[in-house]
Parts: sequence; structure tokens; C-alpha cells
Amino acid sequence: MKKIDLLTRAAWDLESSTELLNLPQADEKFLDISAYHLQQSVEKTMKHILAQNGIRFEKTHDIEILCKQFFDNGLELPEWIFDNATLLTNYATKTRYGDSVLAIRKRVVGFQKMAKEFIEMHCDS
Repeated sequence: MKKIDLLTRAAWDLESSTELLNLPQADEKFLDISAYHLQQSVEKTMKHILAQNGIRFEKTHDIEILCKQFFDNGLELPEWIFDNATLLTNYATKTRYGDSVLAIRKRVVGFQKMAKEFIEMHCDS
């Protein structure tokens, strides 16, 4: 079985997040699942960047912990990720166990656009 790299998986998560919001019946349950895949996309992109820089990343879904690894190692990170680390983490941890984070569609769509740019910035790495 072929191993799939983190950046490819991040792109797939982002595509899933986007497609879920495009469904005609995209209600709250789809918004939460979309937000979950958005967080996974950001997390996997961050882990890809850490790995590409020879840094062992934490086995965590906590974006704040990954942000700390970026800063501790002098790596640049888009400000929107740092500013929304707790919210992004909640998209993964709260929705995973059945709690709704009451994601706001407009915010998720905005994050999707920024996550796409974040992934594209690192496609050559």
C-alpha cells in the first residue's frame, strides 16, 4: 500500500470540507463535519511543514501546541492560524465526540480560502 503524504491528505481534507458545504442539505451537522475537516487540513499542513524542516511534530490535534513548535523552531505561520488556534482545535476535538461547536458558515468558508492558500504555499516543499 502506497503511503500518502500529509500535504496530499491536507488537500483532501480541505476538499471534503468545501464539498460538504456545497451540499444542498448542508445544515448544522454538515457544517460541523466541514469544520472538522478544515481543522484536519490545517493540522496536517502544519505537520507537513514541521516534517519538511526535520522537526518531529507532536502527535496532537491541538493547533496551539503545533503553533508553539513553529515558533520554537523559528518557522513562519500565517497569523490567522495563530489567532484562531483554539477555535480550530475545537473544530476537531469537540465535533469528534459529538459536541457541536456551532461553527459559523461564513467563518468556515473564510478559513477554507486561507487554508487553500496555506497548502498551496507549501506544495513544492
